Amino acid sequence: MNVDIAFDGNEYTHSGYSKNSLIEDKNYTLEYEKYVHFAFFTCYYISHIKGAKCTDTEVLAWYLKKFEHVVINSTKKVKRTYFNLINNLIQDKCVKAKLENNKRYLTHNEHFILWAWKRRALKFDRDQFNKF
Repeated sequence: MNVDIAFDGNEYTHSGYSKNSLIEDKNYTLEYEKYVHFAFFTCYYISHIKGAKCTDTEVLAWYLKKFEHVVINSTKKVKRTYFNLINNLIQDKCVKAKLENNKRYLTHNEHFILWAWKRRALKFDRDQFNKF
């Protein structure tokens, strides 16, 4: 799977949302369990592996490579679909976004209780890996 996700020309709103994803690809959705998995491991990566912050493209490259057994394969727009989920994470207050040099840096929102989704995310991961 190609994990090059640097979207040239991406623009962001002041709140950190990608302008492109606010308009495009509204019809690409994921089931709730995949979103929980993505949210948990994105926040885990930011807070426990990186320790502070990272760019949205960095965390997506890591996720798409590490969890290719979970990543949707039924759409040609895999990268865009998962990139759009970053907006959901911001809206759901799982992460905070800050713009620096036209890059969106994500930090874990300390009010998002990461461990609450741990069991659910790990069970889903195990089930998907067994299917893979």
